[in-house]
Amino acid sequence: MPLPEVLDPNRPSLKARLEPADGAEKVRLLDEALDKVSAYGRLLWHDVDALRHYLLASAPSDPYLPGPHRVSASPTGPGDEEGWNNWIAAYAEATSVLAGPHGDSGFGVHEARHEAQIRRSAPDILLLAKLRLHSPPA
Repeated sequence: MPLPEVLDPNRPSLKARLEPADGAEKVRLLDEALDKVSAYGRLLWHDVDALRHYLLASAPSDPYLPGPHRVSASPTGPGDEEGWNNWIAAYAEATSVLAGPHGDSGFGVHEARHEAQIRRSAPDILLLAKLRLHSPPA
C-alpha cells in the first residue's frame, strides 16, 4: 500500500501551490498542510490504539486473572463468527486508515472478507477444525 500523499512533504500538489505564493500565502498554505497532517496523525493514533485493544482482546486470556480462561487466540476456528467479524473489522479499519485521510472506498472491507473466507473455508482447515472438535483435550 503506498504512503498517503498527505504524509509526503514534497508532494507535487503542495509544491505547485507554494511556488507562485508570496511569503504570507506560503505560511498560510504550509499551516493548512500541517493541519491536514496533524488530523491524519490523530486518526492514525486512534486507529492504532483500537488495533492494540483488538490484539489484546483476541489473544488468549491472562492466566493470572480469575475466571474461565481462553487458551487460544480469536478467531478460534472457521466457526467463530464473532471472532472473524472482529478480525474483519480490525483488518478493514487498518487498511482504510493506511490508504489516507479519505479512506479506501471499501477496499479494506472487501479484502478482509476475502482473506477471512480463504482462511475459513479451505478444506484442510475445515477438516482440522472438525478433528479438533472430536479429539480429547490435551
